[in-house]
Amino acid sequence: MNEQVISFLSRDLPHRIDMIEAIRRGNAEVLAVTERACLLKNRRGGSYQLACDDADSGEAVLQLLNGPIRVIVTHEEASHAAVLRAHPTYVCHAPCHQAYYPSKEPHTVPATCTIAPYPKERIDDVMEHYHTVSDPSYILSRIAHGDLFAGYHEGELCGFIGLHDDGSMGMLEVFPAFRRLHIGTALEQSLINLCLSRGWTPYCHIFEGNEPSINLQKRLGLIVTPDCGIAWMHEPRE
Repeated sequence: MNEQVISFLSRDLPHRIDMIEAIRRGNAEVLAVTERACLLKNRRGGSYQLACDDADSGEAVLQLLNGPIRVIVTHEEASHAAVLRAHPTYVCHAPCHQAYYPSKEPHTVPATCTIAPYPKERIDDVMEHYHTVSDPSYILSRIAHGDLFAGYHEGELCGFIGLHDDGSMGMLEVFPAFRRLHIGTALEQSLINLCLSRGWTPYCHIFEGNEPSINLQKRLGLIVTPDCGIAWMHEPRE
């Protein structure tokens, strides 16, 4: 079945590379695949991922689910429309561009900082500077999995980057006093190289309107979707 899934998803690598990587890394269960739609379930967080060529095909595979959907990630306008047909009250959270690194060639990382596993005793620095996640337990889980990395400039902690639990690169932050030293470039290049060393295709999500991050991805050789087709959808929350 995986060959059929990869074949379908490979029709649109920029929008669907995260689903391909979830399968290749063993992080997702294939729930349904047809010639025009694919539905996955993340083995870690329990979220779902949907890609489809048209809303009818997407809605058809969603009808196969018996239980509730806590969160579902859509990958293009058609999958977004399919979810709204099946769950009219669902809201869209954090529409994003998706970017992926198509090359197998590692970067030459500039010697602007030293990079090492992030020390858990400095978690307060993460919570102070990284505002996308407000739950310290999530950050601690990234540290425990060895998926968060610290940058040091002349011995001082200057920023961090890591892998989210879905496998995407993210959490890139450079402290204000250390900006314009190409530290963000070094941190991301280092993480790209780590992903490549594991046989992975590096990819990330960029919030709508974050032009500096889009420009960084392009400078580093990543292909960025022109639209914000990636979105997290869920029931309304109080």
